[in-house]
Amino acid sequence: MADDPIKLERFRQDFDKLPGEVKCVLIDVAQAYSDAKDADPAYPGLEQALNVVSRTTGLTHYGPRTIVDFLTVLRFLIDQEQQARLRYTSEPIEVLLPNEIFVFGSNTSGEHFGGASRYAHDHFGAVWGQAEGLQGRSYGVVTLDFFGKINIGISFVTEQVLKLYHFASTHPELTFIVPKIGSGISGFKVEEIRTIFISLRPVQPPNVVLPKEFY
Repeated sequence: MADDPIKLERFRQDFDKLPGEVKCVLIDVAQAYSDAKDADPAYPGLEQALNVVSRTTGLTHYGPRTIVDFLTVLRFLIDQEQQARLRYTSEPIEVLLPNEIFVFGSNTSGEHFGGASRYAHDHFGAVWGQAEGLQGRSYGVVTLDFFGKINIGISFVTEQVLKLYHFASTHPELTFIVPKIGSGISGFKVEEIRTIFISLRPVQPPNVVLPKEFY
């Protein structure tokens, strides 16, 4: 099935039309199914997988064999996406692959009003009122202070990135996807944030993925 370019393209188009939350569900189902048993219609978990896929996509008219094919192709697409992400962050980030964590620029109050922090709150489990650290499938790096009580400069953000690196190094089972943090409403130039990541390159864990602009 994955070698059939016509069917693969059709599944890819159907998948791309789905909302980000639904994509995450499908990816998790495909991962769990693949880990349990490779595309075996006799696998006991098939009925559960079928119910999840049918409920989230409306594909209720498909039978188990077709669902198995769908999950097989989806697994193939995930593998392709993982290969594409091995070196650089691809933006915009609308869906996370299994074990991926979305890193976003936060503020000192943890009030996720807009930008990447709002998206992290709405889609990836960022907690309102939590400024930094792991939150659901996201991780906050403070790059802004609304009230001017803290001087958020390069040295402060550098310490935040070091915290991220330490956390990532102690959680090798996770992959941290970093977009161009700090370059939005925080007011930093991309070049300024880039200098931070370049200076910390010797201690960058292998499970932290950066955008090309930070190299």
